[in-house]
Amino acid sequence: DGTPQRGEPASQGASKDKGDSSAKPEEKLIEFQMRNEPWGKVLEWLSDQTGLPVITSYKPTGTFTFIAPKGRKYTLPEIIDILNEALLTHSMLLIRREQSFLVTAAGKLDPALLPLVQLKELDQRGKTELVSLLLPLTRLSAKEMAPDVQKLLGPFGQESGPQRRRPLGT
Repeated sequence: DGTPQRGEPASQGASKDKGDSSAKPEEKLIEFQMRNEPWGKVLEWLSDQTGLPVITSYKPTGTFTFIAPKGRKYTLPEIIDILNEALLTHSMLLIRREQSFLVTAAGKLDPALLPLVQLKELDQRGKTELVSLLLPLTRLSAKEMAPDVQKLLGPFGQESGPQRRRPLGT
């Protein structure tokens, strides 16, 4: 019947269907729905869809169910948000790095695990994705901005001002 199966890419113009204006035209839209799938299968599906390996020593127990509205298609950032919402119930998070996905405990996170992104790249990320954000300051100092930035951080966030760097070889 031509209907995409679970995880099968949808047509590029599908964002105009169903009134979904959140997707950008260049983003791949995916029909996403899973019923009682073991988490290992969910992570394998994610790897197959993105071409990125999933690295983890953590794997939630049980199964994952997500029942989407009929005909609804999702961007990769939206799918990551859906998976992170479910993983948080297991105290875990999915981190999209440049060359892989990492499933890690949602407790104390090592900032070195987070991808470093620029402000213009944030719209390519999901609302639940953790990143290190590089904000160039042109008019204010980091010290002046720190209180305002602190208010914007989520439960895992922390701000750090620029570090003084010595020239190499000194």
